[in-house]
Amino acid sequence: MANPKVSFTLKGDKELRAILKKMDYKDMQRAYKKALTDSMKPLQNEAKKQLRRAGIKNVNKPYIGKNGKTYKSMLQGIMTSVDVRDPEDNYAKVHIMGEFRLKWFEKGTALRKTNSKGGRGRIHAKRFFRNAVDNKGEQCRASLEENIKKSIQKVWERK
Repeated sequence: MANPKVSFTLKGDKELRAILKKMDYKDMQRAYKKALTDSMKPLQNEAKKQLRRAGIKNVNKPYIGKNGKTYKSMLQGIMTSVDVRDPEDNYAKVHIMGEFRLKWFEKGTALRKTNSKGGRGRIHAKRFFRNAVDNKGEQCRASLEENIKKSIQKVWERK
């Protein structure tokens, strides 16, 4: 997603601008991070919903490897990351790399064979994450400005 420029133009924004002048940088960062996280929630929830519908078995259950190590469930692997440290390069993203199996279900695999010509099959691409981005991506961008306003007001009310 591109970094959207946010400008306040509604009538009630004079009060919001006065609040921003009185806030310190750390509180502004906290409010912006919360707003970005809240804006990405619909996409994360839609991705989880699409994953459940994709026909993959046991998406709620953790994976236990052959060595006994327990991995996250696939639903827990759909995560949100937010970075607001650099004022020029703020971002929020939803990604599927929190659990290693999701990549293969999203993109699929080619037909796999062993060296002794034994077949291991293939995984057909489910494209659950691409469908979620198509469905909810624009809504995330549109809700950002409103979420920023709400989070700034919440931080201000706490003070």
